[in-house]
Amino acid sequence: MTNESPWAPLALTTLLALMAALMISAAASISNAATVIERGPIGAHVPILTLEKSENPQNQLIVYTKLDPSCRLLVEDEQPVLSEYWLMNGQTYKRVNPLIVRGIEKRIQRVTEVPFDPNSFQIRLGDFTELQHDLGSDPLITIRSEGRPGHCEAYAVLQLGASDHHRALRLERVFAKSEKKLLPPFRRLVELTVIGADVTTGERVSRTFQQKQ
Repeated sequence: MTNESPWAPLALTTLLALMAALMISAAASISNAATVIERGPIGAHVPILTLEKSENPQNQLIVYTKLDPSCRLLVEDEQPVLSEYWLMNGQTYKRVNPLIVRGIEKRIQRVTEVPFDPNSFQIRLGDFTELQHDLGSDPLITIRSEGRPGHCEAYAVLQLGASDHHRALRLERVFAKSEKKLLPPFRRLVELTVIGADVTTGERVSRTFQQKQ
């Protein structure tokens, strides 16, 4: 006769079920890449990054790219597509004023590599030059595309520094807090918060970088 408790198999089954649920949850968090959507005059595109600011935070700047039917980056003028539009009140499409586009292009720059990778390219976020961080001398955000025909997606990855254990962050949102100035450019970046999920674990991550002193 055994002294094993009749609750042991039930407890083991419950534990295994819980572990499976956690693994599924983590996998879902890790695979939160943006898929192809249709919107306004842009047509089919993939939002890769949402930029928010402390002034008029209800209006979001959506940075996007485009993919071909084989999930490779769509190329225009020998460069992968990288553009943006406003989502007013988080809902309504609005074209970005050409004058504002010039300013955006100075802060979000596409890094050209030869030979060109059909599934990956990098961008430089100029805001980091105004901030204290440990991301290296030239922190870059990598844009990657993947999937299969009919189920294409893309996402942005930022490699964090030693203070964050060098985790790779699947970037979703960037929030910029600024203050007004009397002289041009009339705004000073105070802090920048990057928000997303750990590529390996799916853990939610929010990291804030302060302005240089």
